[in-house]
Amino acid sequence: MKKKLAYLLACSPNLAFAAGNVALGINKYNSDKDYDILVYHTGLQENDKRAFEQIPHVRLVPYSLPKGFAEFMLGPNGLPPGRWNNPYSLLAFAHFETFILLEQYRRVIWLDIDMAIQADIRPLNAYEGLAMGWDWNRTDCWKVRNQFTAPIAGYDMSAYAYCSACIVISDTLKNYRSIYDFCWAKAKEYAPYLHTADQGLINLALQEFNITPKPLQWHDWLCFAQYPEAHIAKIAHFGTGTKPWNTSWLLQSFPEWFRTHLRWLELGGSDFDFADLDISNIAPAYHSLLQHKTPTRPSGPGTEARLTTFFRYYRCKILSKITWGQKRRHYKQKRDKLHEQIRILRKQK
Repeated sequence: MKKKLAYLLACSPNLAFAAGNVALGINKYNSDKDYDILVYHTGLQENDKRAFEQIPHVRLVPYSLPKGFAEFMLGPNGLPPGRWNNPYSLLAFAHFETFILLEQYRRVIWLDIDMAIQADIRPLNAYEGLAMGWDWNRTDCWKVRNQFTAPIAGYDMSAYAYCSACIVISDTLKNYRSIYDFCWAKAKEYAPYLHTADQGLINLALQEFNITPKPLQWHDWLCFAQYPEAHIAKIAHFGTGTKPWNTSWLLQSFPEWFRTHLRWLELGGSDFDFADLDISNIAPAYHSLLQHKTPTRPSGPGTEARLTTFFRYYRCKILSKITWGQKRRHYKQKRDKLHEQIRILRKQK
């Protein structure tokens, strides 16, 4: 009999602390009891193994890529030079294991380990079939063409692309074994053209098997940490090469991620090197910046009204990005009206 639910994480030894952070976040924000957290790893230090073993629901699974896969992908006919062309980054292809795990679980949720879980994630459990979010770049959605260094014949390169950082799959999805086999086969075939490793191949699989994923709202489940809404997203995704473990402003902006990291250290897990990072509260520096800009802020008669208008504008601007449907249209209209008021107020200064 299949088990109910698995969360799938994958880590190399140097990022055990990041996987531990996500595992702790899952338990904090999922009050259900019937699930596994599968941590696929390519080797762990003994102290990290012991730390994971103290986290409820975690199952450590030693993982190896298919025989000969790493040698081919890192060889002359494999991946192009760049972010993915190294042994650690090849673990991104473990995304494909999400599909085959449906032979053991009714539902599988893949989560990248460069994420901060910040709110109840149980709504993900309600999706059937396959659910993914668009690969937004803030102003537009990346296309399938952006996932490759050259067009791939036989596929619609102009189609909008989906992001593989968070994937929800249930066993109602047809052909999941065939999708699994397709992804591994095409990984080698299209290796020289892969710009985003697993993500491009999964997008090709969607077209090959005529699948339209259920939409995951990006501002809830895939919100890039650089976006204004990230601090109130259910999951913030660090996504690029800048992470809280190598970039001060990200570490300062996501204190919950760092508090969870401290919990990981209490369990005996490995630390990252933050000797050159600033872990102080970012608020005083921001306040100092505002004070420094005081002469350019509204002053004189009507100051309070102007400040209120600025505040209302930025509030509506944020809400117009994190709401949908009628509410989004409402806040967009209010935002535009307030922007016009600000333009008038600036002329009156």
